[in-house]
Amino acid sequence: MMNSHTAKLLSQELISKYKNKVLIIKYGGSIMENPSAISSFVEDLAFLRLYGIKPVIVHGGGKEISKRLQRLNIDSQFLNGYRVTSEEAIEEIEMVLKGKVNNQLLTALSKQKIDAVGLSGKDMRLIEVTKKCSHDSKNDYGFVGDIKKINNNILTLLINNNTVPVIAPIGYCDQFSTYNINADDVASAISASLKAEALVLLTDVDGLFLNFNEPNSLINTCDLSYLETLIKKQILKGAILPKALSCINALKDGVKSCHVINGSTKHSILLKLFSKENFGTSITKEATNE
Repeated sequence: MMNSHTAKLLSQELISKYKNKVLIIKYGGSIMENPSAISSFVEDLAFLRLYGIKPVIVHGGGKEISKRLQRLNIDSQFLNGYRVTSEEAIEEIEMVLKGKVNNQLLTALSKQKIDAVGLSGKDMRLIEVTKKCSHDSKNDYGFVGDIKKINNNILTLLINNNTVPVIAPIGYCDQFSTYNINADDVASAISASLKAEALVLLTDVDGLFLNFNEPNSLINTCDLSYLETLIKKQILKGAILPKALSCINALKDGVKSCHVINGSTKHSILLKLFSKENFGTSITKEATNE
């Protein structure tokens, strides 16, 4: 249950701004293994629905995948923040994401009486991909996909029937082979496809930093141009790079704002969107006066 202190911080004006709007939430990081964070996340979803906001969840599962591959002695490496995925690995990744992580999240939502349906990008041809190519011919991402098309008919149907789509980041190519997709990329593409009001990336770090080793270098707010500059100068790189790129793509495709926040902060979604609390990173297409 939300405590009275948190409730007092929320602005009815900000809440009303999101009424009847679609909100895409990427759910990932170590918060997926934290019972308190999971409980807070589900309570936030219940609040959003109570106030007429339409959430769509895209989840990751990197830590569970790493554990599974390690247990099976399947090699797991990363290239530019993306997991290199062999034919052997993709079968296990699909099983972890759709068979375990997705089902666990659906169970948590069901306990709060939130109607939800689990999907992967292969269901009803939701996410079509092409093979992700490396600019370096010596490297190969394997079965990792770049998103070609979102078929959002099923998402629109679910949303209009007051049901929360919960999406595992698995896609298919034109031969219907299975591909692993970065969950941030999926969240970005779906937010653009559904013309979402905002994209929220829940992770286990406090946001985007000019220097990750210096907590005081947290970027609280920035615009699209500044974010592109940080990437060009390689200030943002490694595991955080796909998150920054997903925000850029979403904003260019019409999403109003993107937010990178630490999901272990209790009621982080509500506090970020509906209060003046200053945490995490918010990005808009152009600079604001707020």
